[in-house]
Amino acid sequence: MWGNNVLNIKKELISNIEKELYVKVFLNEGVMVEGYVSNFDDDMILLKNKNVISGISLSSIHSWQVYNDKEQKNTPLKETISDEGQKENYNKIKLQEPFIDTYKKLYLFKESNDSILFRMNPYEPISKVPDFLKNNDDSCSRSIWDRVLAKINIPNVHKDKEIEQLSNEFATLLKKYPSQSILEYNLGCLKLKSSNYPSAANHFDNTHILSSDRKSLYNSIYAHLQAGNKEMVTLNLAKYLYAETNLIDNKFWFEFSCLCKESKEYWMYTSVVDSILNHIEDIENINLIFGSLFFVYEDVSILQNKFQENGEEIKVLNKDMESTIAVIQSFLDDVQAMDIWIKNDNFNIWMMGESTDLRSAKDTDITQNNDSSINLDYDWEYDVFRLKSLFNEFHYNFNRGSIYRCIPVSPDNKLGYGFLRDDSTMNEVHFFYDKVIGLQYLTTTVEINVPVLYMAVPTNEKNTSVDLSATIIIPIETLDNIWESAFLFAKEKDYESALNELNTILKYHPEYPGINDRKKKWEKLLDKNECRFKRNFNLNFKPKNEQDWTCYINTLFDEKLYSEAISYYDKISATPAKSSYLFRIGLHHYQKKDFNAAISFLTKAIDKNHFYYNAYFARGLVYFKIEKYHEALSDFARALDLRPDHKDVWVHYALSQQLVGKYDHALNSYEKAQAIDSTDWNVRSLKAGLYIKMNKISEALKIIDDILENGDPENPETLFSKGYALQKIKKYDEALFYFEKSLEIKPSNIKVITKKAYTLARLNRFDEALYEIDHAINMNHFNSRSWYYRGVINYFAGNFKTAKNDFEESLKLKPNVSRVESCLDKTKLELKSINDDENIKELVKNCSDKWSL
Repeated sequence: MWGNNVLNIKKELISNIEKELYVKVFLNEGVMVEGYVSNFDDDMILLKNKNVISGISLSSIHSWQVYNDKEQKNTPLKETISDEGQKENYNKIKLQEPFIDTYKKLYLFKESNDSILFRMNPYEPISKVPDFLKNNDDSCSRSIWDRVLAKINIPNVHKDKEIEQLSNEFATLLKKYPSQSILEYNLGCLKLKSSNYPSAANHFDNTHILSSDRKSLYNSIYAHLQAGNKEMVTLNLAKYLYAETNLIDNKFWFEFSCLCKESKEYWMYTSVVDSILNHIEDIENINLIFGSLFFVYEDVSILQNKFQENGEEIKVLNKDMESTIAVIQSFLDDVQAMDIWIKNDNFNIWMMGESTDLRSAKDTDITQNNDSSINLDYDWEYDVFRLKSLFNEFHYNFNRGSIYRCIPVSPDNKLGYGFLRDDSTMNEVHFFYDKVIGLQYLTTTVEINVPVLYMAVPTNEKNTSVDLSATIIIPIETLDNIWESAFLFAKEKDYESALNELNTILKYHPEYPGINDRKKKWEKLLDKNECRFKRNFNLNFKPKNEQDWTCYINTLFDEKLYSEAISYYDKISATPAKSSYLFRIGLHHYQKKDFNAAISFLTKAIDKNHFYYNAYFARGLVYFKIEKYHEALSDFARALDLRPDHKDVWVHYALSQQLVGKYDHALNSYEKAQAIDSTDWNVRSLKAGLYIKMNKISEALKIIDDILENGDPENPETLFSKGYALQKIKKYDEALFYFEKSLEIKPSNIKVITKKAYTLARLNRFDEALYEIDHAINMNHFNSRSWYYRGVINYFAGNFKTAKNDFEESLKLKPNVSRVESCLDKTKLELKSINDDENIKELVKNCSDKWSL
């Protein structure tokens, strides 16, 4: 038996008073002492080991382990595995070196009743005062913080009652500031010191939810171990080890493997191994993983032959890392397809992204609230998983027509123009050249017949004889691109994706040559089992194999549950793969914030289907997310070559152009998106935001007021844009009103909070401004823009030293930003001026004193 609490060790010794007990004790300073119990009382225990007797104070014991059977202790651990049945088991399957070595180590770890508990030293409380207490007027809360942290760091304060009293005081802070992870963490540390392990574990778990901090997860594992909660130990070890890069000598891995074997948590174990395979880079770790898999799954008889086959294959491959990983990955896929595992709901929720990625937060301090980074350089962002155009067929109200005349340059040297005729109504339509996309050969004044797709509105041109003017014209070859994509999908036997493409063509061109016959053929080839499954759709259905998962995921797509569907794409084999599967696996990695893997899978999808416009779009979105805007522009441009009617691509093309300073190009792209869908108020709002950046405030306000009056009066982004426009023309009171209205609808928008703080500073309301900007920083400590604005506010307030620190922090997070560097230089000049003035005053004072003498 093992444990920590002093009362527990006394209870264990008393209950076994007649036996000769052998004890290991681990002292607070990290020393381990072991021996037979000679005597004990309320304060001390005497241990005898050969000729040495050790007297140990019970209060100095950190953790302990009692052996009821002295023979167990006297038997060397190396001989424990000599059991003939066990030898026969691994000899029978002929598991080869070096895998058998890993198996032996894990078996010894399990049979010796060893535990990582005896190697763990929990992290201490954080004594540094957090910014939210440092920079506000809550003196009472600051007093509690200082008092508790001062006492807890005094070595003599270890009585449970006194620690519990300090915990109660600290709990009042947490009640007042419930979202502050540092308070949860420190309260967990206090509960740990008073041996209240279940409560400590709960606070550390809450800390991890708020901040994804590794220290809190480590302490949570320790507390759950002490409380004997193996289920939570297993879950948190899975999180801790997820995407680990090195398992050699990692005792957490041994503990996790033993717990998963004991509880038959095969799905969770397989998921963790799968995540690790993407990160390890050496054959030693590969061998350890394969040996561990055999240890955990050795009781699953149907896997023994697979272990034999895969072990021999890995041995042959030797140090070919990529091939070896592929063998293990194939084995994991086979395991997941078998009905031998039950999904752990808590781990599944964590895996689906309810918590932030641990690997990206591995070294973060919990005083920094690590929410998802928010890019404040632009004013609005799509949620990728709400982009229906990424997943199903999409189309807009384009008509078919033919350009019959074009005049590249008008007589007064203005923009060229031309005329087209609608194929159905024969109505004539006027157009200007800036509305034409992808028809560069219209360069001469000729009578021609060029088939196109177009949109039009009633004309407002005075010098034209026709009633309609085109808002956008695209080549008819767009339909050919979609047709080619459909054929490539069908070649992969992905008839559902192929039919989606055909349906888009039919919306634009019902008489497209050969399309109806092709559609009937592919509909017959569509998987009948999948159709039957969809008719019996049930959210509670539990897929048992890859075919079930494929049907289940496709049904989720049909139900427009895109994010949920994408989260399950690790259940489907990637090789051999359909391009649409590679595409969705790429989005799966995007969802997990593994952007390199996302780019890799999306590139594979493009390689298989070079007409796959959405794969270009999705890869552009990944580049956009990681701020590689030029790469994003290239992918968006290729997607628009294939589908110039793709509104969502035009929007992100515009955003990327805006972020690289090409404002005129961005404005043109927004206008294309608006021409495709004039009802999308968000596109107009983005266009208004660009006008603000171009200092065209009157144009921006005209668009914004139109949206608020005729479109969406409670759109938080539009309300923000109005506030931002008013702030730019120094109407600070009115700007503040709109920022606050925006925050009423969307309170957690850091961008709006930051601008509100700046506006308050311009109104000389510096205390309120600092409160708001600190609130923004507490929400995301890594946002360089928030630190920049904090520096600006402190500069306005005359707090030049603090402003200097703020600008420096902003540049640490995002170096080489010229605006921030300029502000830092100005602040340094102010500080130098102040120092020079003080030196002059001191010199004058000294001279005056001497003169008076």
